[in-house]
Amino acid sequence: MPDVNGAVGKDSDEEKSIQNATDDTETILSHSGSYPTPSDLSSIAREFPQAEVRLMSLDLARIVALRKKLNS
Repeated sequence: MPDVNGAVGKDSDEEKSIQNATDDTETILSHSGSYPTPSDLSSIAREFPQAEVRLMSLDLARIVALRKKLNS
């Protein structure tokens, strides 16, 4: 994910790949002090022409809960 360093969703199964990317992103953001500004999808598609570019839905409540758990 260009906006979240370290979030990778590679897997041979497309559905698993998407879930892995989502889980990685939520975990990384729960450890972060701030959230990145999302990039424009068309600029990402131009930068990575061979990649499939799509929006990702994140569970912000899960991110906040993970962050609280880490800080307790």
